[in-house]
Amino acid sequence: MTDQSVAIQKQFKILIIHQDPSGFEIFSEQFQNPRFHYESCLTTDFDTRTIVYSNYDSFVFINNNNIHMLLPLCEQIRNHPELLFHPILFVNSCKNEKDTIAAFQAGSSDVVNVPCNPNEFFIRFEKQFTNYQTILQLHEINNTKDKFLSIISHDLRSPFTILLNFSKILYNKFDSFDHQLQKEYISAINDSAEHTYTILENLLRWSKANSGEIRFSPTRINLTSVIYESILLLANEAGNKNLNIYFNNQVEHLITADRNMLSVVFNNLINNAIKYSYPAGKIIINIEKINSDYQIKISDKGTGIESQRLNHLFKIGDLIKTPGTNNEHGAGLGLLIIKEFIDKHQGKIIVRSVKDGGSTFVVTLPGEA
Repeated sequence: MTDQSVAIQKQFKILIIHQDPSGFEIFSEQFQNPRFHYESCLTTDFDTRTIVYSNYDSFVFINNNNIHMLLPLCEQIRNHPELLFHPILFVNSCKNEKDTIAAFQAGSSDVVNVPCNPNEFFIRFEKQFTNYQTILQLHEINNTKDKFLSIISHDLRSPFTILLNFSKILYNKFDSFDHQLQKEYISAINDSAEHTYTILENLLRWSKANSGEIRFSPTRINLTSVIYESILLLANEAGNKNLNIYFNNQVEHLITADRNMLSVVFNNLINNAIKYSYPAGKIIINIEKINSDYQIKISDKGTGIESQRLNHLFKIGDLIKTPGTNNEHGAGLGLLIIKEFIDKHQGKIIVRSVKDGGSTFVVTLPGEA
């Protein structure tokens, strides 16, 4: 069952706004439904502030040939930032084209002329509510996108500032700097350029994965060799911090997976373990077969992650950008890419961590049934 169908099965809380009590009684009797909970509000008692805190799912205006009393109230609801997308329905007691047009202009989502079949009303209402849920989801996606772009633009601004400032100083004062100082400035420029390149590369990879440009191409591969390759690729980084990486799995573990995607996953996970490990520490990697699945654990004894941040590691709007133990930088995009690629494999990833006690990332991949 989809999320959308679950939403439609809820009991709807609907505020009926009308000009006299008889209108509410007639409406609630004609449109009885166990999934529809109606509450009454006379136009004279209407208060937007109270409505906002009452958590109504929708609003229905009953028009008994005096729509001009209802239109300003409809506009108040539609213009309120917390009610902006809520479904609003007008129920007209007579087929009046001018009233219908006026209702839509005031912000109504739909207009129902009575008498009508109750089932028609229920279907039209549920359609409006489904549209409302979709709009909310799109609105949330858009807000998340804006936040994401803001984070990325901030992350790119910092290294570019270093690039521009240090290169300008080096250009203007190159001849007056001794050889050691020249090397220090060039090193800072190189570090900043590498950081910027990593951000852009991860951003491009994540964007392609989300847009479907990266094809999922599973083949028969040896999981053990993929992890070994990632360890060898990052051996210099581990050596720079005098870290030992223990991976004693000598057995071939054959699975059907996209080799390139898994390489990206384990490159990022092992790189993170190195980044957040203290010098002279150790990283332990294990593969365990559980039933038909493979569970890969990558553990370190580094800085760990605060408990309140664990639930935000894989969310686009909450990128975690904690510097490493040697002040290594990152934009937090790596974890988004990891999650995206593991999802492509119908796998899952969980994190166990204690602040200042290290972290264990557990990846589960489906094996052969």
